[in-house]
Amino acid sequence: MKRKFLIGILIFSLSLFFLNGETIKLTLKQAENLALKNNPEILQEIQRTEQAKNRMHSAYSAFFPSLDVSGYKVVKEKVMTIVMPSFIPGQPPKKIEMDFTRNYQVTLQFAQPIFTGGAIHFGSKMAEAMANAEASLLQAKKNEIRAKTKTVFYSIILLEKSKEILVNGLKFARDTEEKISVMYSQGLVKKLDLLRAQNKVREMDAKLKEVDSKLFEAKNNLKNILGIPLKDDIEIIGEIKEYPAKLDSEFLKNKMEANNPILKSLAQQKKASSYNLKMAYSKFLPTIAFGGQYNFRGDSLGNFSDWDSYYSMNLTFSFSIFKGFRNHFNLSVAKAQKEETDIKVEAYKNNLESSLTNLIKKNGYLLEKIKIAKDNLSNTREELEIAKTSYREGLISYTDLELIENQKLSAELNYYQSIFELYTNIFKIETFVSDSIIKF
Repeated sequence: MKRKFLIGILIFSLSLFFLNGETIKLTLKQAENLALKNNPEILQEIQRTEQAKNRMHSAYSAFFPSLDVSGYKVVKEKVMTIVMPSFIPGQPPKKIEMDFTRNYQVTLQFAQPIFTGGAIHFGSKMAEAMANAEASLLQAKKNEIRAKTKTVFYSIILLEKSKEILVNGLKFARDTEEKISVMYSQGLVKKLDLLRAQNKVREMDAKLKEVDSKLFEAKNNLKNILGIPLKDDIEIIGEIKEYPAKLDSEFLKNKMEANNPILKSLAQQKKASSYNLKMAYSKFLPTIAFGGQYNFRGDSLGNFSDWDSYYSMNLTFSFSIFKGFRNHFNLSVAKAQKEETDIKVEAYKNNLESSLTNLIKKNGYLLEKIKIAKDNLSNTREELEIAKTSYREGLISYTDLELIENQKLSAELNYYQSIFELYTNIFKIETFVSDSIIKF
């Protein structure tokens, strides 16, 4: 009986282990590596890049000759009938059936383009430019996911720090409530102070539960980004601390122009639109190709020695005279597409410069905000210690003590929130310049 009981406990423990999953400890670097490896958005972009590469290879394959083989077997036929005059004077003409076909025929056909007005050349160059554009978009997606990972990673650290602050605040509120409860039973304080102390405990407990809920949500969000199963638990290793991120505006602008993957992608799209326009012009030029055909045919599969063959080599010239103005309209479309791309590139570049300038300006404000929050935190901590002593001596009311404790909690939360805002602002700038600014 005892043995069965122990086996039951073991099975129950193992089931809990597999249901709860494992705990994964993550540093920021490990989180970034997992995101770049497993994130579904990046994986989708990789597939789009592969498609663009294959389209480029397909376009270049048009330079090579084509070689096709085909064969047929005659199932049913009606042969040609011609009327031949009689070789005997006065006799009527005769109908003669003439069969030029064979029951079986195999054809080998060869074609090599020589001149296509530049259509193959410009088409392959356009496909190459689009492949390069997709490669740049992949890098942009990686930068975006890396910044998103960092933001969620440090939001978890911020929430854990907030939880720690609130736990200390709840402990202080409960200790204060216990002391006031004793003092109330001794008739030293009013019931109003006791009620306020009890409300403070409930308020802190509710805030703590709210942070727990946000922390749970943030961890699941990070798991989705990193491709980690939701059943697994994660433990974040890191801290949120001040970082003197003073930025060189001119340096960052030059770096953005040189490195920004979106700008690189748009530049490639602009190049592709130019090649597309040239392709449209090439439709007005003639095409020249060299080709050949070899035929092998016979009436029976069992005797190939009776089969005969013939071949031809051809130089083909073709020129389109009129296609219902189709080429003219296609040319107009290509011109409009090129102009649209040019405008798009210039507009996006201006928007990027404006956004980067705003973020750099905001960085200075956030550094000042952190300094103010730090000074406020130092003052409120000292103020709270004075208030505790004053309350014990009966110099201030519980309302005053509670107000100062709330200010101290807010000051702590604001301090770490300000650092987090600086981090997220820097992460956005990093996506613009495609490089890390904060070296953790």
